[in-house]
This record gives sequence, C-alpha cells and structure tokens, in this order.
Amino acid sequence: TPSDYEKGRMAGQILARRYVVPDISAGDYDLAVDVHSNRGNYAMRRFVFTPLPEERSRRIALELSSRISWLSYHFPESQTSPAYVTEPLIRNGTPAILYENFMYQDQSMTLENAREFLMTLDSLDVSMFK
Repeated sequence: TPSDYEKGRMAGQILARRYVVPDISAGDYDLAVDVHSNRGNYAMRRFVFTPLPEERSRRIALELSSRISWLSYHFPESQTSPAYVTEPLIRNGTPAILYENFMYQDQSMTLENAREFLMTLDSLDVSMFK
C-alpha cells in the first residue's frame, strides 16, 4: 500500500516473482536488469551487481560500471530483494544484474542516470560476454 513502504515493497517483489520471472524465463533474453532504489544505507548509493556467482552477469555488470563514471560494482553484505527476481532469473538461465539507484536524489538526476545507464547498456554487445 502507498502508506506502508515495506508492505508495498514486498507486494511488488512477490508480484514480480509470480509474473515477471516466469515470463522472462520462458523468453530468449540476453539480459534482465532488476531495478531498485535504496535509502542510502549501503556503502555505495548507485551501483550494479549480480547476487549469484554467474560469470556472464558479473562481467556485464563490471563492464557497465567501468563505462559509467558515477556507477560502481558493489556487492552488498545484506541483500533481501535478489531472492525474488534476480536470483531466480539467473538460476533459470537468463543473465541478470541488479541496478540500485539512490532513492533520495533529485528526480532530474535519477532520470539523467537512467538515460545514461540505458544508453550504455544499449551500446553493449552482450553476446560478447557468452
């Protein structure tokens, strides 16, 4: 619900696991990006990572972080969201990364970051990571 952040967050994760994961897993996708916002409790505020030791996903995330100056590869010690979408996708054979953005930054910066992230991702030939 809009008034309860934690309940709304969990409902979204459950819906994504129930509907998005099977749909992507049934497709022939080269990569899935699970997008999240964080409250700034991690060592980094804007980062990518892969929660499982899957080499193709990890290499794509590292390549993105090397091409985008404000983006880091950071593996957080505490993780709750990956178990719902990113991990099941990887286990089902679809390379997947998690993109974390800072929830409290200015909306114009969030949009600028998203554009740069997407433009950089679109410029990658993800088939070279096979």
